[in-house]
Amino acid sequence: GKEQIYAAALLHDIGRWMQYEDGTPHEKASVMLAPEILKSCDFTEEECVEVLRAIENHRNEWIREEKSLSGLLYRADKLSRPCYACKMEKECNWKQKNKNRELLW
Repeated sequence: GKEQIYAAALLHDIGRWMQYEDGTPHEKASVMLAPEILKSCDFTEEECVEVLRAIENHRNEWIREEKSLSGLLYRADKLSRPCYACKMEKECNWKQKNKNRELLW
């Protein structure tokens, strides 16, 4: 449901600080940190598994077309980059094909 979408969206990058501190890929760090939060919010075990799968795979291109929370999170994460408005876009290390250079409706 929509609560799972919100949870995945809010928690998918929660481990980014670990990536900066010790190099742990942030999707793996987020999967380690999210279960306690999800359980404290009364998500069922099945819902937790679905949200954690989405978090873990939000950087895996093969999931792009999947009609699931994982596919939805992947697409939303990529489309939410406002590269067209970023002052550092020219210096960014993202591949050109991954940059959002225009606002899509």
